[in-house]
Amino acid sequence: MSAPVAGGRQAAEIILAADPKLKMELISPDREVTGNSILEDDSIEIDGRKFQGYKEDRYFLPNDPEEQDRLDMQHAMMTALLGGRLSCSPNAHPAKVLDIATGTGIWPIEFAQEHPDAEVVGTDLSLIQPAVEFLPPNVSFVKEDAEDDEWTIDRDFDLIHLRAVYTAIKDHAKLIRQMFAHLAPGGWVEVVEARPEVLSFDGTSVGSGIERFGQMTAAGLTRLGRDAFAITQYRRLMREAGFVDYREEVLPLPTSGWPQERRYKLAGRYQGANVKQALLSGTMHRLFRATGRSEDEIGQDIARAVQEIEYNYVHGYFPIHVVHARKPPL
Repeated sequence: MSAPVAGGRQAAEIILAADPKLKMELISPDREVTGNSILEDDSIEIDGRKFQGYKEDRYFLPNDPEEQDRLDMQHAMMTALLGGRLSCSPNAHPAKVLDIATGTGIWPIEFAQEHPDAEVVGTDLSLIQPAVEFLPPNVSFVKEDAEDDEWTIDRDFDLIHLRAVYTAIKDHAKLIRQMFAHLAPGGWVEVVEARPEVLSFDGTSVGSGIERFGQMTAAGLTRLGRDAFAITQYRRLMREAGFVDYREEVLPLPTSGWPQERRYKLAGRYQGANVKQALLSGTMHRLFRATGRSEDEIGQDIARAVQEIEYNYVHGYFPIHVVHARKPPL
């Protein structure tokens, strides 16, 4: 295990700095810290940020402490959008759970705390999860490429969870087949994924900087060999792999705190802070550069998107797909 790296901002602090009164409106605004941020020994540095060095061409976002904070904030955002639930799976009490592309490990850690009788495993290209002494006894982590490596984990999971992987996966059909093979008969897969496009009910997103953010993300991923809209093919791919009982819900994730409804306002506050941090810290720069746009053009788009998030005059949202499918029972 690599040495801990001190420091790190909590997600709520970023949001509340702009609006301290919001603290009175939120339930438990401070996220739980899962442990110290971890910096892997094999990380590589590009433009002042650290990236995973296990397979350099597999993932284009950083893995350093600043990014780990952003990922934990993204987790808080997604939990808020799902109404406080970690999982919407029809299997409410799975005995064996796998979280693919686990990131900081915050999802399996919290799921293990909620389900102390379950065995929970997280896999990722980076071992940036907390040290063993910070973990619940029923959670563990494995450094593994879920798409290309030979899986070293068991083949009888009751639930496989996958979230926010469109920046990483090249061959979604292959990954879906892997998940099918490692599920127990009757087990469920749960996929929560965004489309990197910004829509609006009132037309305010059209021509906006935040719309441009989504377009640059998708264009950069295309240039780097990723399908940013693969989630729209999951119904067909899962059917071809043998899954049944396919279910899909699309939720609107606000680009900022513009909604009136409490659930979506909170999710939008988190998402606005999430996107701002990603833009201003250089997290997305490798993707944006891949589009071929100049540094000046990229900088202008970023400044415009940040302003729109801060002032809430673009009532945009990202479509979030929540997908469930089941491996047939024997």
